[in-house]
Amino acid sequence: MQDLARYPQTVLGTVCLPWQADGTLDDTIFSRTITNLVAAGLPDLYIFGTAGEGYAVTETVFRHVVRLFAKTMQDAGGAPPMVGVVSLSLATMIERIAFCEDQGIRSFQFSLPNWKATSDVEMRRVFAAICDRFPDSKFLHYNLMRSGRLVRPHDYAELAELHPNLVATKYGGGEPVMISGLLTLAPKLRHFFTEPGYFLGAPLGPCGLLASTASSHPKRAREYLHAGATGNSQRLCELYRELCGVLNALLFAVGTNLIDGAYDKVIHKLSEPDFPLALLPPYEAAPEAAFVQYRATLEAEYPDWLPHNTGCSQAIQDCYQRDGVVRVNSFFSLPEVAAIRERLHHYTHTIAPSLPATDVVFEADGVAVRNLWRMEQHDPFFAEIAARPAVRRFVATLVHGNPELMAVETFNKPARIGSGVPPHQDNAYFCQSPPDVLTIWVALDAATDQNGPIYYIRGSHTGGMLPHQPSGIQGNSMGLAVGFDKSDPFIGTLAPGDALIHHCQTIHYSSPNKTDHPRCGLLMVFRGSHTQVDQALRDLYTSPTKAV
Repeated sequence: MQDLARYPQTVLGTVCLPWQADGTLDDTIFSRTITNLVAAGLPDLYIFGTAGEGYAVTETVFRHVVRLFAKTMQDAGGAPPMVGVVSLSLATMIERIAFCEDQGIRSFQFSLPNWKATSDVEMRRVFAAICDRFPDSKFLHYNLMRSGRLVRPHDYAELAELHPNLVATKYGGGEPVMISGLLTLAPKLRHFFTEPGYFLGAPLGPCGLLASTASSHPKRAREYLHAGATGNSQRLCELYRELCGVLNALLFAVGTNLIDGAYDKVIHKLSEPDFPLALLPPYEAAPEAAFVQYRATLEAEYPDWLPHNTGCSQAIQDCYQRDGVVRVNSFFSLPEVAAIRERLHHYTHTIAPSLPATDVVFEADGVAVRNLWRMEQHDPFFAEIAARPAVRRFVATLVHGNPELMAVETFNKPARIGSGVPPHQDNAYFCQSPPDVLTIWVALDAATDQNGPIYYIRGSHTGGMLPHQPSGIQGNSMGLAVGFDKSDPFIGTLAPGDALIHHCQTIHYSSPNKTDHPRCGLLMVFRGSHTQVDQALRDLYTSPTKAV
């Protein structure tokens, strides 16, 4: 079939806006997300679609985001940037397009104003006011019921003839009559469908993919586009079946009553672990627990739709350097976790009973294991895990040199009796200088907000070592001797296989586990080979009266 469309057949992807706690844009995460999406194979990006919160921002914020988006897209080598203009006011839409044109932007998408559903006459006025006023720009129309009505296929046929710079449409529904009508009656426009609609549209004619859940893996999204474009029905069906499962997993985890951006931010967070889920007021964001659940379901059932773990990405490095802690999804796969748990069971029942008291710590009942220390010295299995090339490459970037293993250990936190850990900095124990030391804390059980997760104080690693004192807690003999701000901690909730990476000077602590669910973690501690024992720090630590 001849392709008559005015716009390329490609995959379109959105970029959500990461908001800081004070409601301002996190420029670093925003720019990094764009760069990483382009590098992963999704160069055709837009902002301020329905998931982009363009309806909720001030004009000042709109202009800041547009400028940053355009610059980052150019620096990243992406396609010409596309900006959405979604508003109840046609005049505001026109003003925003004029501003963007002044920034050199020539690709836009818009939806109909929706204070009330526009009549056919009013709908045509909107298209004329936008397309005719800006003849040097290209426009995509987002056809959705939130605007109060749908533009029909025969309407698009007429509009395409009237406005040569109307080049494309977006349709997120799955109605076969609408999809077939768009492709049949308005072939001059490139029609972009979400994953379910693309499955229906691809056999009928050339169409584009509007990536939603598929954006978690741009390469695989392009494979889905290619399967439909080339008539590979078997592969199209295989990928469609997977994407249906992925969508169901998202809706089951998050629910069905939130606004669009809540879902897209959960998807973004798969690739950008520090991407905040918050939306601008008054809209409700997806909870962190929903993301953890979604991530765990993908790991168990649809792992091919998870972003590939390519090592210590720039996103991870930025988060670690800024906060002193970063969550890394699926550091170990579920089969790897199962193998570790099996070996840990063997270790606990076969090796631990013969260990010296320095290498195993029990809970208050004297039966349940609290900690296992120096496991790499007693079982080569655990030494080999830490020696994996992928693990060492990951660590090397963060410790600024060749990584040296210091220890493999566990914090078991058994159900109902798992004890808490006092606030402390690990370097009170390690006494290394420079402090290029980190801990990889891998969840073997789910760590929830109820069963004693670790709390971290963001940025506390930059403040140097604080005074410590004996805590009287076996297994965690030192605790901070000074107060600190606990008002906004990073809470280390994890799915099995996820990991927390924290700096040796980051303040952290945990509460007892009073639930019926254990929260066991496997820890690997590494230092850069260039670090040395700071004797002054060691002398303070071993002082009988106080330690730093």
